Amino acid sequence: NFYEDEEYFAEDRLFTGMSVSLYPKEGVKADCYYVVIFGDVTGDGYIDEKDAFIINMICNEVIYIDELDFAQQLAADVNRDGVVDDLDFEYIQQNLLKQNRINQSATTY
Repeated sequence: NFYEDEEYFAEDRLFTGMSVSLYPKEGVKADCYYVVIFGDVTGDGYIDEKDAFIINMICNEVIYIDELDFAQQLAADVNRDGVVDDLDFEYIQQNLLKQNRINQSATTY
C-alpha cells in the first residue's frame, strides 16, 4: 500500500507542478515526484488557450522560458525536443482543435 499526500486527495485532477509523495510504510516517506502534464504550462490541470498564450509569448520573446519554474518549462516543451518554439505552439493549437492529442507518455529527456 502507498499513501499519497493529503493534498492529492483534495484535487480532482493532476496538474503540472503538483508533488506526489510515496509512503511504502505508514509515516515513512520514500520518494517525492513532481507531475508534468505536457502542454499544461499554467499548472491548472488543463491544456487550454491560456497555455497556448504563454507558449506564444515565449516564442515571441515577450517572456522568457527562465521566468517559469522547472515543471512549467518542461510542460511548455510539448514535443520534448529541448526547445520551446512555434512547433510547441502548433501542438497546443492542434490539441485544442482536437486534431491531435498530446502524448503524455513519450519521453526524450
